[in-house]
Amino acid sequence: MKNLILRIFNPKQMAAALKREDVTNIEFATYTFIVISLTVYSIYLSWWNVHTTELFFFLDLLLEILGNILLVVITYSINKKGDDKRFWYRFICLSIPVGILTGLFMIILSILLSIFVTVDSTFDLIDLCILFSGLMFATFYLVKYMRIISK
Repeated sequence: MKNLILRIFNPKQMAAALKREDVTNIEFATYTFIVISLTVYSIYLSWWNVHTTELFFFLDLLLEILGNILLVVITYSINKKGDDKRFWYRFICLSIPVGILTGLFMIILSILLSIFVTVDSTFDLIDLCILFSGLMFATFYLVKYMRIISK
């Protein structure tokens, strides 16, 4: 149980467990449910997020969808160049701890930006910058640990 909690909050621990194939099918099913639920919820939030113009609404939705597709393609190609084993198993399991770190990063970034930037017409642009930064943060860590696992 202690290892399970450590893996959920530490991508390095999760990568090591995935390399050893210590993550059980029940854990994988749980992680899959969590990832699918959070993905649907984030698309729902993007859909109902308040934007000053329709342009920013579509940019937000497009950035989120294309960013996630690109993230899957990049990590798939890294896994393919490595040992080419169990991509979805690795991707979904790694998404949990990386997603937690990314969420914390985006919250901290939002707080810092709200301190230094007044909320007015730049709100949508700040929202897109936070989303883009979060996607880059997640991509960096998923690529880093997918390389480690697939060697």
